[in-house]
Amino acid sequence: MTDRPLPIRWLAEFVHRRGDLYAYRAGNTRPDEGIATQRRLQRDRGDTYLIEQTVKATLSVADVEFELSGRVDGMDLTAVPALVEEFKTTRADPEVVHEHDGCVHWAQTLLYAALLARTHETIERWHLRLIYCHPENHQIRIFERAADRGELAEFLQETLTRYGRWVVAERQHEKQRDAWLASRDFPFTTYRPHQRAMARRCYQALRDREPLLLEAPTGSGKTIGVLYPALKNLVASSSKKLLYLTSRGTGAKAAQTTLQTIDSDPQAIRHITITAKEKVCLVEGMPCTAERCRYARGYYDKRDAAVAECLDAYSIGPETIETIARKHEVCPFEISLDAALGADVVICDYNYVFDPIVRLQRFAADAEIDLLIDEAHQLTSRATAMLSVSIDRASLRAALREPVPASIATRLRSLDRALTTLRRQYGLEIEAIIDDPLAVRRAAKRLVAEWQVATVELDGLPNLRSTLFDASRWLRSDGWARPGAYAYVLDTREDELIVRLECLDPSQYLRETLAEYRSHIRFSGTVSPLELYNDLHGLEETHAERAASPFRQDQLGLLLINDVNTYYHGREQSIGQLVDLVHAVCTAERGHYLVAFPSYAYLDRFKVAATPKLDALNLRVQAPNMEEAERDAFLRLLNEAEPVLAGIVLGGLFAESVDFSAVPLKGVIAVGVGLPPPTLIRTCQEKYFDDRSLNGKAVAFLQPAMTKILQVTGRLLRSPDDRGIICLVDPRFCESQYQQFFPAHWQPTVVAAGNVGKVVAKFWKDTILTAPS
Repeated sequence: MTDRPLPIRWLAEFVHRRGDLYAYRAGNTRPDEGIATQRRLQRDRGDTYLIEQTVKATLSVADVEFELSGRVDGMDLTAVPALVEEFKTTRADPEVVHEHDGCVHWAQTLLYAALLARTHETIERWHLRLIYCHPENHQIRIFERAADRGELAEFLQETLTRYGRWVVAERQHEKQRDAWLASRDFPFTTYRPHQRAMARRCYQALRDREPLLLEAPTGSGKTIGVLYPALKNLVASSSKKLLYLTSRGTGAKAAQTTLQTIDSDPQAIRHITITAKEKVCLVEGMPCTAERCRYARGYYDKRDAAVAECLDAYSIGPETIETIARKHEVCPFEISLDAALGADVVICDYNYVFDPIVRLQRFAADAEIDLLIDEAHQLTSRATAMLSVSIDRASLRAALREPVPASIATRLRSLDRALTTLRRQYGLEIEAIIDDPLAVRRAAKRLVAEWQVATVELDGLPNLRSTLFDASRWLRSDGWARPGAYAYVLDTREDELIVRLECLDPSQYLRETLAEYRSHIRFSGTVSPLELYNDLHGLEETHAERAASPFRQDQLGLLLINDVNTYYHGREQSIGQLVDLVHAVCTAERGHYLVAFPSYAYLDRFKVAATPKLDALNLRVQAPNMEEAERDAFLRLLNEAEPVLAGIVLGGLFAESVDFSAVPLKGVIAVGVGLPPPTLIRTCQEKYFDDRSLNGKAVAFLQPAMTKILQVTGRLLRSPDDRGIICLVDPRFCESQYQQFFPAHWQPTVVAAGNVGKVVAKFWKDTILTAPS
């Protein structure tokens, strides 16, 4: 059996990389600069000099066939000895680059020559050149070595043998994994209602490479309902790996717990959770240099042993990674990425696939990977943020106050002048759509170019680091920003001076990114209307389905309260009516309740008005900017036996992705629809989608508001026996434009505020009468 195509450049990196992590600042170059520099060097080499020559070979080692492929930058096989050249474009000192990366660059060149020697048997001696060139001043540094046929054949054999050992071990793992999965039954005695049908549909979709958007109600068991069939599909299809993408840390924990349930020993499924570098770094200040971090020094010399220990653990969570990283003195973030190559399931944030800067290149455009995208209602908003960039004068001015080199300061001031010129052109105290600010782009390019050649460490210069990061993203946005779907904005309000490139519609980028993988399932409890979400994801023709609700109609009382004025100017007048309503709901059946507001100001006003009437209900409220210890204490209150009424904010930590199953909630009261304010960008977005025959208001305003409502109400029913009340307090909830976002299984009843107590009491009385014995 022939393994999939094996790029020589990747093989050289995988087998021959040695030394330090973050050994030097690379002085990055753009692909177009590399191509232009290479072509310049290739000129006037003579008629017998060949450029960009493809080399391929199918070779066998340990009963594993490899299809090697690559492209030689330049060669002259008529020369004596035969000449093979490899070009590297860099702004860094070539001596430093060669010292740290020469092991990989020479391996790549030697492998090219070795394949050429196989097909040109009469050539005995070879002359190899490694040429480093600066893309702007065109200075070059040449390193040379000689090799004969025997040396090249030996190097090729050694490389394939080392790589072959890894491949054989991986295939043995896959064989054992597949045998285990083939016989692994569903880990629970029974499925939840409709859960088997959901799992079957997910399996069919992945087996047939049919992208799917799935809405499955909270409490339906969708995490295992998607993961279990996806694992089964590894046995039956060409899929080799699953990337489980989530928008929140709680989603990652849920996936990890589910995998531990499926493989409880563990003995078959390797799954790893990737955590952001800043959260797992073991050195204060996160100094990503080999000089200042012992976990970076000699990383590649210690990597293989650490990766092997990670994979032997099978369930590779953050704690396991930290333990192994400390033991082997390797960077925990980088070792998690390297171990992920051997994992069956990689759990990570959206940005590792969708952020054009942060995405993991080792998993990009892989036709043997399936994506499982949890919390898919967040995909558009997250992608929009990832694709938007900005440059803030406040950060720039702060960087100028740091001890930066004079050459960097000059470029910072140039960028500052470009920004202030925009302010003079468009005016003070405005937020406006502007033309492409070309002067800002030119100044940003010069700043980044100067930094790439300057000798400056950023660890003690946080504002310069931030400004350089923003400038780099601005320049790289050329690679993804599409005309019409983005808008340039200048903001000079409140003494600010910020220029932004705002993404209005990421659908084309999402479509192109998703197409790079074998298949995918996007799933959530709140993706109604399905057609709208498919449009927003750029997948208008993709299948979209709803899993049936596992809950009976009598388990949920859904009340629409249409006579409480929650509009901003009517809140003071109706606050007493709202307090009475909450009291009626919570006293009809004692227990745990959430009451969610669109803002802290509204929540605080309710708290004041609720005293002393709701004191007996143990009212506790979320505060802004809570520390981790405060958040944990608040969550403990909600999971203790003592009844509590928790006042929270829509869209906050306690309104989404929190499981209250330890002590089930009795009810959720959502006050107001929580429409986002009509900012310049939302107004532009509304017009953009209206012009494309979509409902612009629904996209720009209703969808983000209703997503928050559906997320907080999704905290209610979490297990098959749960029962509870949802009260949506705002007359707008009775309108069809809002109800189009309601889950299909919702059956609302419109109730006046004064009658809520009677209706809720009847619900609980009927629940007692109809409860299963």
